[in-house]
Amino acid sequence: MQTLRIVPGAVAVHASRLVIICLVKPAGMVTVRDLASGETNDVSVGELSAPTTPARESDAVRLHADVVRASPSQYRAAEGRERLVVAALVRDGPLRLTVEQTSAVSGISARTLWRWIARYRARPSTAALLLEKVGVAVGIR
Repeated sequence: MQTLRIVPGAVAVHASRLVIICLVKPAGMVTVRDLASGETNDVSVGELSAPTTPARESDAVRLHADVVRASPSQYRAAEGRERLVVAALVRDGPLRLTVEQTSAVSGISARTLWRWIARYRARPSTAALLLEKVGVAVGIR
């Protein structure tokens, strides 16, 4: 069983949905944003749990393989992408506006940020943001 750290940017489960902690409030309350819908709610810390491991064994094997194959520079780049995505998901206000502002500041296209957010929402981990090589796979004509 995984432990859940109650800090901004941590991914948790609330009511069977993946959420990201945006703000830790007094009296055991936190503000969370649903990763799928983008809705923000205030909930009790007791209502949160740590995300479980991937549902299918094949997902876990693929996740492990992605991390093992990544070079240190590729993993650092994925960590940078994760910081951008988490910062966008944690900010208050409409996500569309946040993505546009982040795009303008970072020099990364808004479309690319949306793709990264979608990948992170589907599998909230640094490994989800390791980018595959473009082109034909090795061994394929």
